[in-house]
Amino acid sequence: MLLLVFSTIIVVGFAADPLEPLGADGTQVSVSGLSAGACFATQYHVAHSAEVVGLGFIAGAPYWCAQGNLNTALGACMSSPAGITVSTLVSKTNSEPDIDHPANMRGDRVWLFGGTRDTTVNLGSVQRTEEYYQSFTDATDIFSKYDMAAVHGFPTEDYGPSCGTTASDYINDCDYNSAYELLNHIYGGLVRPTPGSDVASRGELKTFDQNEFIDDSSSSGLFNLPIVGKRQLMDSWLDYLQASTNLYWDTVGAVTDFWTGWLPDFGTGDTSLPDWTGVLPGMGGGDTGTDGTDPGTDVTDPGTGGTSSGTGGFSMDSEGYVYIPSGCRNPDAKCKVHVAFHGCKQGKNAIGDTYARHTGYLEVGELNNIIILFPQAVPDYIKGNPNGCFDWWGYEDANYATKNGHQISAVYAMVQRLLQ
Repeated sequence: MLLLVFSTIIVVGFAADPLEPLGADGTQVSVSGLSAGACFATQYHVAHSAEVVGLGFIAGAPYWCAQGNLNTALGACMSSPAGITVSTLVSKTNSEPDIDHPANMRGDRVWLFGGTRDTTVNLGSVQRTEEYYQSFTDATDIFSKYDMAAVHGFPTEDYGPSCGTTASDYINDCDYNSAYELLNHIYGGLVRPTPGSDVASRGELKTFDQNEFIDDSSSSGLFNLPIVGKRQLMDSWLDYLQASTNLYWDTVGAVTDFWTGWLPDFGTGDTSLPDWTGVLPGMGGGDTGTDGTDPGTDVTDPGTGGTSSGTGGFSMDSEGYVYIPSGCRNPDAKCKVHVAFHGCKQGKNAIGDTYARHTGYLEVGELNNIIILFPQAVPDYIKGNPNGCFDWWGYEDANYATKNGHQISAVYAMVQRLLQ
């Protein structure tokens, strides 16, 4: 035990570099996201509408759709949009004291996408989101695309399997540059990247320390360890317990196989543990495409692979990613800032920097002086977030959809650092 605690503290000592102040333009901040990331992007937009000028939204649900309820998240928000009462969500927005005044959304540019073959998030949920925004911004400022035969994933111009087959990283080659389309709708007049261009290499994709933006001082801690040590220690114990469970069931399986082979009348049985994580609101699983093939057979470049630097608290990774275009090293450039929220099972711990590198944001950022911030979430089994989703149903705290939400507060602090 002492060795485990000591080694955990040592790991905490090696943090990524701090997020740099870049003197970015505070009047040109926008957000986007896929799936759970889309839900979270909407929460961030609504909470900080006085400072956000636009939203890109792919395969998600409206603001406060889950209403802090897991069953609502799984049901109405993801599968049965007929159960989404938009007027209730609008009333909540108009009466919520801990968000910017909704009048600030007037004039904001909103871009929405939903695939016709998405069996993870019903297209109707995206359409309900459009209906929600019609109550707060002008119809001429809203763009929607609902005619693509796409499964659940991020549509790109040339990365991933075809639009009709789900990849393990949920990024699809749909001959459509969503990153450019949504950013161009928000800002207008952007330079479009040439397919296959390596312009992103001119800038720099960096990891940064997310821990400094996570104020978890209210936590009592475990064995008086700081929050990072507490989380990593708990993760180590969970890994140990899972390994022990696996060993037990492997042994049971071996004995069962022996006896059922010798005495076949005893039957075979299934001694495997159920995959309970699939029933939680991952918004990133269960959609195997049209051909029934394994969604993990995509052989495209996986990026750096899934590694986690540890949990810094609030179900957020200790490290995030930021892309700094070559033209944004000079503070006088007053670059724009865009925050891109990944979906479930798309964080650093699961697919490394693949979401950042292969969704198309970097190329658009480099050509148009847009700093791209990629906050990172991680799984937290204790809180019921096994798939590493951003908090869109209230697993982290009751204020999750307001300025006071733990994750929203952390991301806001990151954005403010870029503006310094």
